[in-house]
Amino acid sequence: MRWKVFTDPKWDKERRNWGEAFVWPDPAEHEGALRFLEVYCLGVSPEVGPKRWRPSWYSRAVKWLGDRPYRIDLSGELGAANLYVGASNFTRDEFLGWVVVWMRECGLIVRELVVAPLQEFAHACPDSDLGRVVLGEFLKRDDEEPNSALS
Repeated sequence: MRWKVFTDPKWDKERRNWGEAFVWPDPAEHEGALRFLEVYCLGVSPEVGPKRWRPSWYSRAVKWLGDRPYRIDLSGELGAANLYVGASNFTRDEFLGWVVVWMRECGLIVRELVVAPLQEFAHACPDSDLGRVVLGEFLKRDDEEPNSALS
């Protein structure tokens, strides 16, 4: 199945320690709803991790991950059904690879993942509050610096 993904359009070549994405089937009426996920790298220290992780949460998350390359928190034990990886950072292309891992682990059939522009994302969920909020947030970000990255 072909899927579309929307992520930060300003993310170019830099490496980051987390990312967020919206995915939906293409065509949109073909299998359901828009999905949101975040991918976090646990191979960084909590001082530079996303949202300045609390050391107690970070320690628990690293122990929970163990020696696995990745793990999805489907139980909500760490707070959401996000993907946690052992890497310290990733490029946008590597991040999109992790998005495919998450989708397949959640039972979705993924033959192709195509990056979609913001306007296409807005059309994927035009009547939802989520669509309006995210659209507004990314339009606001256009005037700001991109999220900080790790080198």
